[in-house]
Amino acid sequence: RVTAIADSRAAVRDERGRWTPLTDMATKLHKGRIRCYDMSGLNTIAGMWARPYYETEIGIAFSGYCFEAMSIIALYQRCLEQLVADSDAKPLPNPEKVTSMLVEITNRWYHGPGSGKMSPVDFIVFGFSPLDGTPWAGKVAYDIEADARMTEFSHPLEAESVYCIGDVGEERKFRAAVYTIRRLIAKHAQKVAKRSVLQDPQDTDLELARHENADKKSIEQRVLDELASEFQQTVGGVLEKAEVIAIDDNRGVVSLSRNDQAHVLDALPAAGEKLIYVPLSERMGWS
Repeated sequence: RVTAIADSRAAVRDERGRWTPLTDMATKLHKGRIRCYDMSGLNTIAGMWARPYYETEIGIAFSGYCFEAMSIIALYQRCLEQLVADSDAKPLPNPEKVTSMLVEITNRWYHGPGSGKMSPVDFIVFGFSPLDGTPWAGKVAYDIEADARMTEFSHPLEAESVYCIGDVGEERKFRAAVYTIRRLIAKHAQKVAKRSVLQDPQDTDLELARHENADKKSIEQRVLDELASEFQQTVGGVLEKAEVIAIDDNRGVVSLSRNDQAHVLDALPAAGEKLIYVPLSERMGWS
């Protein structure tokens, strides 16, 4: 699986460069559903596409200004759900070109009339390649001088890879701490794997699974510490997580969950007779 975590705070910066929190209920992790159709799948009466020949899901994360980012994500999601083959072949989405589509949409949005060019955003998109089933991730950044561009891309995505966005995520101290944590845990896991010939295979698998859990929990705790810091005005709220999980036929599904804190979606009214929303939550970090 490929995992992304994010806080839920939105903040605005004034003319003096000071940040003021606006809300702790922003949603920075999103799901993108990719659906590919034959040209013959167009229902001209209903104005819709039917019978996709390929479907998968990718994760989308953003940092920066919420209105701009969510507007761009909504346009991007619309395109991902309506990819049409203009030939008899059934081509599959290329992860790099899927990321480039986001770059183009971002540039067109900011070049439109009245768009907030002074309100930059960054995106991370990630998933499993329809071409070979390997994990991938791409980073798209927008700024006034350079427009939107793909600043990082990995296919395949290595197990120890870390992508960061946002003013806290981009801090050298934060990135160095995360890299150090992951490197030390991976180094110790390699030693355990080398000793496997002298151990019961089940004991080795259990020990390696503990290392994977320690890797995940350590990073979660590091982010939770940043959320709790009174010196960080741009991060806070509830820690949320999106994971793209590999399934059959080189496809992925996105699971969205959050920390077990009080949340705006808790205890919602029923949508029908005994039909309720059930959130996925877990105790994140060390506990």
